[in-house]
Amino acid sequence: MTNSKSKKRLSAPKTRKIDKKSNTWTVKSAPGPHQSQESVPIKTALRDHLKITENGKEAEKIVKEGKIQIDRKTIRDPKHPIGFMDVVTIKPMEKHYRANYNEQGKIDFTEIKDEEEAKHKLGRVNKKQKKKGGKTQITLHDGKNIINEELETGDAVKISLPEKEVEKIIKLKEGNQAYITSGKHAGEIQEITGRTPGTSSRPPLIKLENIETQKENIFPIGEKEPEIKTNTNKDKE
Repeated sequence: MTNSKSKKRLSAPKTRKIDKKSNTWTVKSAPGPHQSQESVPIKTALRDHLKITENGKEAEKIVKEGKIQIDRKTIRDPKHPIGFMDVVTIKPMEKHYRANYNEQGKIDFTEIKDEEEAKHKLGRVNKKQKKKGGKTQITLHDGKNIINEELETGDAVKISLPEKEVEKIIKLKEGNQAYITSGKHAGEIQEITGRTPGTSSRPPLIKLENIETQKENIFPIGEKEPEIKTNTNKDKE
């Protein structure tokens, strides 16, 4: 019988930094703001990525005790998914981490050493729609909704946590910096250099310093410099 609360390690998403040869089962993400293939459950992050706990039971315990926050909100479900740009706070340790990707396309965590930086995150615009009254609702990559009239699909926005107040808009345009989220260049930051129009058989492409890719594979992260620290620029402080 299949364990509906778990999934076999060999079929676990590539985003998870686990030893697929040890044990049979790993944690299955609960439905949430990030898709399973693009996230890791809190329990897995604490045990296998951050190495804060020695086993799953310890990870479950501190989550259920309300000692973990995501984007400055307490989460008590050990299977709640953590995805790109989420800010994870370990309250007893007074430490903060930001989720990003490494060069293998796996979720990685960068420690946020500046308390002020942990109060902000970037969100990419995945969808926009008109609401009653004519206002435009923006849905970000992590499921958050904000009202804004300036943003277009593919743009990014810097918001405060947990209030979700818009602090800065980062357009998907030439000259700005973009974080690559998939493919062999995952985890790199490159400058946007232009666009290639689409054809009947191919969507439009965004030109970066040495690749072209669809806009779904990049995330505007700053103008001249990235707005937040990632695994790519964490050693350049």
